[in-house]
This record gives sequence, structure tokens and C-alpha cells, in this order.
Amino acid sequence: MPDNPFFPPASPVWEQGSNWVFDTDTGNGDGIASPGETVSPRVRIRNLGVGTSKNVTATLAITDTDVTVVTDEVTFALWDGGVNETLTGFVIDIDAGASAHDVAATVTVTSTNATAGVVDPAVFSIVIPVLSTAVPSFVRRSEWVFDGALGNGDGRASPGERVEPRVRILNEGPGAAQNVNVTLAVGDASATLATASVTHTSWPSSEARNNDGLVLDVDAAAAAGTLIPITVSITADNGGPWTFSYDILVEGSLVAFDERNAWIFDGSLGNKDAQANPGERVEPRLRLLNSGSGEAVNVVATLSTDDSDVTVTAAQVTHATWPSGEARNNDGFIIDIASDASAHDVTLTIDVTADNASPAQFTITFPIVKLPAAFSQRSSWAFDKDTGNGDAVANVGERVEIRARILNDGPGAGENVVATLTSADSDVTIVTGEVTHATWPVGEARNNTGFVVDVEPTATAHDVSFTLSVTADTGGPWEFTFTIPVVASAVVFEARSFWSFDKTTGNSDGVANPDERVQIRARMINTGSSAAENVVATLSSSDGKSTIATAAVTHATWPAGEARNNVGLVVDIDASATGTAEFTLAVTADNGGPWSFPYSLTITPAAAEFEQRSGWARDKVTGDGDGIIEPGEQVEIRARMLNIGQVDAVNVVATLSTLESDVTIDTATVTHATWPGGVARNNLGFIVDLGSGLASSSVDFTVDVTADVGGPWQFVYTIPITGVTAPAALAVPGDIDMDGSVGIRDILTVATVYGEPASVYPTADINGDAVLDMGDMIVIHAARTDTVAGAPTVRHSRVTLVERWLREGRQMDDGSELFREGLPALEALLAALRPATTALLPNYPNPFNPETWIPFDLAEAGEVTVRVYDIGGQVVRRLDLGYVEPGKYRERDVAAYWDGRNEFGEAVASGVYLYEIRAGAQRDVRRMVVRK
Repeated sequence: MPDNPFFPPASPVWEQGSNWVFDTDTGNGDGIASPGETVSPRVRIRNLGVGTSKNVTATLAITDTDVTVVTDEVTFALWDGGVNETLTGFVIDIDAGASAHDVAATVTVTSTNATAGVVDPAVFSIVIPVLSTAVPSFVRRSEWVFDGALGNGDGRASPGERVEPRVRILNEGPGAAQNVNVTLAVGDASATLATASVTHTSWPSSEARNNDGLVLDVDAAAAAGTLIPITVSITADNGGPWTFSYDILVEGSLVAFDERNAWIFDGSLGNKDAQANPGERVEPRLRLLNSGSGEAVNVVATLSTDDSDVTVTAAQVTHATWPSGEARNNDGFIIDIASDASAHDVTLTIDVTADNASPAQFTITFPIVKLPAAFSQRSSWAFDKDTGNGDAVANVGERVEIRARILNDGPGAGENVVATLTSADSDVTIVTGEVTHATWPVGEARNNTGFVVDVEPTATAHDVSFTLSVTADTGGPWEFTFTIPVVASAVVFEARSFWSFDKTTGNSDGVANPDERVQIRARMINTGSSAAENVVATLSSSDGKSTIATAAVTHATWPAGEARNNVGLVVDIDASATGTAEFTLAVTADNGGPWSFPYSLTITPAAAEFEQRSGWARDKVTGDGDGIIEPGEQVEIRARMLNIGQVDAVNVVATLSTLESDVTIDTATVTHATWPGGVARNNLGFIVDLGSGLASSSVDFTVDVTADVGGPWQFVYTIPITGVTAPAALAVPGDIDMDGSVGIRDILTVATVYGEPASVYPTADINGDAVLDMGDMIVIHAARTDTVAGAPTVRHSRVTLVERWLREGRQMDDGSELFREGLPALEALLAALRPATTALLPNYPNPFNPETWIPFDLAEAGEVTVRVYDIGGQVVRRLDLGYVEPGKYRERDVAAYWDGRNEFGEAVASGVYLYEIRAGAQRDVRRMVVRK
């Protein structure tokens, strides 16, 4: 820029002033360039010229290898003439390993407006001393104990006190100390240093310091008068080390509290027994002595406990002053003992503080003492309202409760009270001999309800002695004796026998079967001397194997010496019951008892029962078919049996045998997987060879029968070996009376033996089914030569046929024996065939898969249909039977038949179905089950 004509150009003349080291911001602040320190060399320069110098630059240069220049330049935009400036921006690092020496440096100053003849730049030389020869030197001045902040403030080191040892040190050397460390060491176990050292970054020459911060713990067991040796070690970067020693004297506190004694005071708040009892408010007393030499100031004693059974109500006692040598009780502490507190020791803690004493802590322990109970006997008696006959006396053979009333007349509650009843009398048995009470309040009397005693049935009238022993956690034991009179009752029941009766309610097999209703017979006898009044026998069971349908039987009176069966008790045996069912018969009477009799009833699985019906031989298939059972022929033995039981026989095996040596059994066994109850069968399949030498006119065959449940059974069948001329010998088939024609007389002949086995009249068994019945009569009718007959249709013939045969028989009745017997037989047959009412009968089999037969009775002729519905009421199948004559249509050849399919020919699903018969105005519905 051009010079200002009104501002003369600068003519700088530079003059060096002083120089020094500044290390307050970057170093240790001692004004000395020390090894390892960063410092700022300061140089004072004056501009002696006229006018203002511009763009002044000062540059620091040092060639010393122990020094590194960090900032070497300081600038000024303007520097007025006559002005002193300090070059404050130079920064150098002194090497940590530098030795003490003077560092030579130059400062060069330049500007942009120097005039001719002026030295510019100007160069100045300066010296920067490193590690001046001035070094520190420490000496000990004084030491003392300071406990105003951490201890009791008495200026002494007392046992158990934390104090601050103060050591005053003076740096009397010419130089400041750098990085000073003052460390204490203790040479005795009576004290421990909590803080052992303090540090000083720098310590100026001629300065004394106290070294605040050192902390010492004096052991509580340290004896007064003990000298604790202390060693003081001082180090510094630029001098030393220095070591000093001194002792700290352990002195007793000016204030010291000692425990004298402790106790419980309940004279004003409690029961005055000097004990802490549950539920009581008491004052714990702690007597302390100030054994120190000084007076304690502002003493506070604070009570605390962590016992959950104790509540501190008043926790503090204060003393403004407590003179030396004085003992006090610390009156004012109050605690509450919980009412449910158990007996145990309680520990209380008392913390004592004072302004001029170390804190002290004391513990006192005292027991919680429960007040003892004290029991006394009141009364005793027999109670039989619930267990006996309610007459309030112990009768012979009776169960009674013994009541023993006692009183707790204190002073304390009974805890965990156990009352035990015993007796040495052989006529009584203690059933329940112990009664317990968790607590028993003072002043309360109790009956000790729960003792149960059985009096032997053979006992005589006398007084029974009992002993009641009582124990408790809070006193005792106690023992009381008393007597209870035993009274001989005039009514005594004894059990005799127990059985099930199923003649009217079950299957009459004399045993209790699963899923059967039976009557229970419980026979008892009154062995007493008097009649029992208003006797009630109640049956119960809790084993889940039966349900009581009728539980009670009553007797207005029951004479002495009489036995009865208690007829009327009814139970339902569970369908899944097995083994034995357990029962209890409870008996009460107005003038005796009660009595209780346990019984067991064996549950027997329901069994089939077989009866022998008829037996005959048949040679139609295996022999010559002439109907004559003769030696040298192989024949079938028919052994007809009936299952008279109400349940199906399962896995039935019939085995044929004989002792006749001329007879050989070819097929000896016939089996039946099931044999329904009420069904008779012929046991088809037995085959025997009759030896040619057989001379007997009959042979006895034995049939042994077994089943999974029931039996075994054995039946003997006698089979005749010779017979009358077989039907094949008849001149005309069906000509039973061999008069040369087949007609009504032959039908009457069969009617006279209707229902008998073929062996009774072999030639009458025209159809060969071994039974003389309607089937033979129909075959004869079809073969009649005295009239045009023809085979009758299935559902229109039987009643009509019998009615026709009766008309014909009555017209031809000649009074002979044949008509006298035959006509009544046809009348009976007609009555059997013609039902009194139309009825739909149970289908068979049921459940079934896939087919079933639906039997029915028809009282009047008419159109008959059978409809099958699903459970939703939809028609599944319609069976049109057409016009049907009256009769019983029960056998498979005449009953309605359903093949298990719907109207579309599809097999129906498993489930419950309804079937309905419609005959005129008559309708009837039943249920059946398809099971696949």
C-alpha cells in the first residue's frame, strides 16, 4: 500500500530487553526449564524507531540437541515506535535426559518498512538455563494427630479411632522440588494406614506444608501408652530422598463408655415379672459408665434390633452432658414383644455417640419367656350321640367318645398341648387316644373332643378307670384320673350272615353278577334281653363297585333272641365290577346301639346255564337214510341242550363220549363261539360208528360241556339202536298211519306228538330236522292225496292251515283216540300261533352286520309294512310284506328280513336305527344297532 504522507515511515530500531522461562501453562510452574518439561521462553523487545513498523516477525532458533523448538515464530501486524512487546508464543520441549546446562538461542526480528542504514533483521542472543543448580532440601518441622473430621476430636489417637497424622515439612533448599511424594510407614501392628501417601507436583523453596490427607486406623485393642513408630519418606524428581521418624502415642479417650449391666424393666408397662413375655411392652435398660477423664457432650444412645418378634417403640435416649465417672441407666427405651412370639433369645444393639467421643456399640441379649400354662381337671363323661345310641352312657358293645374337660387357669397360654387318654381295663379299646391343641388361651376350659373308645361286647357293667396325660411346650406335664361307668345294654345286635338274593331283581343264579340288581340279605340276631325299638339298618358302600338303590330297612320292634334277614336292601352292581364289593351295615335303635358291621360280597361274572333237552340219532347223511339206527351203521348223534341262563355262553365246547366198546366216536367235539341265552341247539356234528357186533338195544352217550364262564356240565343221552319202520318203507311218503293215503289223519298223528323229538315217532319226522313240529305237518299237507293241497305261502298259511285242519278234523271225527287227542292238540297249536295282540319283537341278531331278522306277532290279518329309519327320522328302507294272515312270525323263514341296505342298495353306516311295523291302525317302534 502507498505510504501515508501524514504518517512518517517506520524506521525500526530494535533493542533486546530481558528474557525468562514461563511454565505455568505447560510445565510445573516453577519458572525453571527442567528436563522433560515443556516451557515458553519469553523475550522482551523494544522498538526504538519512529513511526509504526509493519509485519514484524520474531523467529526463535536453538541448535542444542537437548531442546526441541515446538513454536519458533511470533508476529505483529503493527508495532508502534517506542513500544515494548513480550514475545509470548515461543514453545520448546526440554529432553527428559538433559543435563543441567545453559541453552544458547537466537531471536531474529524482521519488518517490511525498515529504512536504509537500519539493521534489519535484528538478531539477539539469549540463554535458557536448564536444571538450575538450585535444588530442594526438606526438613521436618512438627507432627501431631488431627481427629476433628474422622475421630472424636480430642486431638489424641485413641484405641479404635481413625485419625489423620499431620507431618509439617519445610523446603529449605534454594530450589523448588518437583513431583514430591510423602509416604508414611507404620512399624507396629497396633495401627494400620488407610491412606499412606500424599503428593505435590511442585514445592517452592522456603515453603512449609502439613501433608493433609494421610489417614491412620488405631487398632481397638491397642493399649493406651503404646508408641506407634512412624517413618516419613520423601522423594522428589530433583532431589532427595529424605527420611524422618517419630512416634504417635496411643492415649485413652477423654470420653469412654463401659457397659455395667442390662436388664428388662416391666414394672410400669408390663406384668412386673422382670421378663419379656409375648404380647408385653417392656423397657430394656442398659447401664453405662463414662470411664474417661472428660465430660461427654451431646450423648445419643440409639436402640435397634432385627428380630421380627420385637418392635422398637422408643429408640433413643439423649444426654446433653455426661460427666466423667458417672453411670447412667439410659431410661426411655421401649419395645413391644409380638403376641405370637416364640420363646427365644432377642439381641438388641445400642449405638452410643457423643460430640467429643468415638462411637461405641453395645449388645444386650435377653430371652422371650412364655408364661406357663396350668391345667386343672373339671369333669368327664361318655358322649355317644354320633358313635353310639345317643343315651349318654357307655353301653356294652358300644363305641363312645370320652370327654375330659380341663381348664387352663394360667398365667400363660398353653402351646402345643397334647392330651393322651389311656386305660388298663381290658374291656375297653382306645380307638383314638390323642387330642392336640396348637394353643390354649388362659381361662379357657375345653372338652378334649376326639377321644374314641370301643366297649367290648362281652364287658360287664362296671366303672372303667381312665388316665388323662397332658403335656405342653409351656409347662406341665399334668396327669388326671377319672372313671366312666359301663352299662350293660338290654339290646345287642350281632351279625350272622350276608348274601345276595337275585330271584326277583336279577337272573336268579344266586350270585351277584356285574350289571345286576340284587337284594342284599344281612342277617342279624338280637342277642340282648329286651326287644329293640325303632331299628334302622342302613347299608353303605364307598368302593365304587355298587350303587345303593334301597339303603335302609326299618323294624318297629325286634324281639330279643330273634334273627332277621333285613329284607329290602337293594344294590346295583357296577357293570365293570370284579372281585369283592365292600359294604357297611349301620344299625341304630332307640334303646341301644349303634352297631356297625362290615361285609364283603363276592362279585361273580354272569354265567350261562345249560339244561338237557332231547337226544336222538340220525342216519340221513352218514348212514343208509332209512331212519333205522342199526349196528354197522355210521350215524349222527343229536344232543339238544338249552341255555337257560340270561347271558350268552362264550366259547362253548361239547364233547361226546361213551363206554360202549362196540361204538367208535369219529367226531367227538362240537364248538360254539357264542350260545345266546334262552336258545336251544342240537350240537350238530357228532358222528359215531356203530359196530356190527353191537348187541345193545340202546347206547348211553355222555356229553361234557364247558364254557368260558360257568359250568362245566355233563349230560347223558340214551340212543335206541332199533326203531320202527322208517318213512322210506311207507307205501306212500307222508302216510304216517300207513293207511295207504296221506291226509288229515296223518296230520293229526303229528299233532299228538307235537314238539317231541323224532326218536319218539321217527317216521313222523318227515323233514328230517329231528323235531316233530309244524314243519312236518306242512310237508304232509303238501303231499296229501285226499285233497288238492299245494304248498302254502310263508306268511299266509300257518293259522289258516291249522284252522282248515280243525274244520276237516271235526268233520271227520269218528271218536277214535286219534281224534280225541289230535283235535285238542290242533286247538292248542292254533292258540299258540294266533297272538292276542299285534307286537313288534326285538330283531336278531342285535347288534348286527350286515343282516338281521325282524320278528312280529299279528293279531289280525292285513297289509303289513316294516320301515327302517335313521336316528334323524329319515326313512332308510321300506319292507312291504303284503297281506299277512294272523300269526307269530318269529322264525327266520317267516320273519321280516333286512339286509342292512338302503333303498338304493347301499350298505348303511354303523349306528342306531329305528324300525317300525305298520299293520292296519297298529304301529310299534323299536331300536336296533348296526355295528361294523
